[in-house]
Amino acid sequence: MTNPAGYVNDIRGMPGFRVTIEDPGEYRDVAFTASVDVVTGWTADGVAVAEYEPYLTCTIKWDGCSHFRFGKPWRDGDGRDGYLHFCGVDDFKNHALLLEALYRIAFREMGREDEDEARW
Repeated sequence: MTNPAGYVNDIRGMPGFRVTIEDPGEYRDVAFTASVDVVTGWTADGVAVAEYEPYLTCTIKWDGCSHFRFGKPWRDGDGRDGYLHFCGVDDFKNHALLLEALYRIAFREMGREDEDEARW
């Protein structure tokens, strides 16, 4: 089971990534798992997000160690192709903002936000 999607903003303050948190079950205090889609299209009026593309899946653990699988799912659905396309430095900056946000979300979800604030 997953939670309702949330967004991480890009460098312009617009929703750039949709984050869906997976239910960690009994590992709630020690692990965080999520899938992330990149926003690829907006409604004609530019008000709402209309299209997404798979970007990555991740697991972040209590000790800060993490696993990231990048890109679109393989055709057989068993993994990721590891490919990310950046259109300039702004895409790289957005990627960095996403990774930082994922760590913050992970530690909040694991109930370790205050304890690990010094890491930031």
